[in-house]
Amino acid sequence: VLWLTVACVFPPAWQPRMLRDAGSHKFMECLKLCISVVVVACPCALGLSTPTAVMVGTALTLARILRGATPDPALRAAAEAPSASPRAPLATWRQVELRGVELHHPQGQDRGFRLGPLDLVLRPGELVFLVGGNGQGKSTLAKLLTGLYVPDAGQLALDGEPITDANREWYRQHFSAVFSDHYLFEDLHARDAALDARAREYLVLLGVESKVDVREGTFSTTALSHGQRKRLALVAALLEDRPLCVLDEWAAEQDPPFKRTFYELILPALRGQGKSVLVISHDDRYFHLADRRLEMVDGTLRELG
Repeated sequence: VLWLTVACVFPPAWQPRMLRDAGSHKFMECLKLCISVVVVACPCALGLSTPTAVMVGTALTLARILRGATPDPALRAAAEAPSASPRAPLATWRQVELRGVELHHPQGQDRGFRLGPLDLVLRPGELVFLVGGNGQGKSTLAKLLTGLYVPDAGQLALDGEPITDANREWYRQHFSAVFSDHYLFEDLHARDAALDARAREYLVLLGVESKVDVREGTFSTTALSHGQRKRLALVAALLEDRPLCVLDEWAAEQDPPFKRTFYELILPALRGQGKSVLVISHDDRYFHLADRRLEMVDGTLRELG
């Protein structure tokens, strides 16, 4: 009875070492409660009195368990501490930089494709075209740049801050992207009337307003052709309104009028908003619109001007 009273009434820091080291606090609390119930119930069933200390200890133990609190002050402080707020993306930025970045991308059993080392700097208000043949590493570079792939060597940096596992998710929030193997979600990033109105303007611009509508931040359907789904993916990316935009072969499956809208209207508008835009493209007819052209050849990068 004395052992049980000490176990139930006194906080763990005051209990004998044997009790404190027996297991986790929560397990010990449950164990104490079970034993206490037996000690209280058995004498009552036999018509005997139960020590007051044990009854009080049982009540205290039950209260602690139901309250979900831990008697350890350090653990309680950790549990009750407010969670850190997510770090907001930068409102203004100077440059994104790849420094000696490498990635060893396996392709089959016998050989692997090696990307890099790559050096690249992107700045606000730039329209950059990334060109090159199929299988040269353009899409892989885009996924490295956006933080979806982690380099095997080298470093990404945003305004001089190295990108690591600790801030990689924050870094990704600076990018909107439509990849060639994109997945289209029905829900947009927010639900409000103003967003719906802007989305409808883009639907009209891209010629899918008769196929799909937007209500409360959700596309009415995504059951469209592949080219039309890529137009919806572009709408979603534009509505995110992030400072960097990566568009991987977006125009490859579009009809000529929508290619023209993309290259001559949408891309210049994004640049005019101060965004940095990286476009992977084979449409040499529009290469003159770029501020810079980069070429990927066998996993290496060179500037064409």
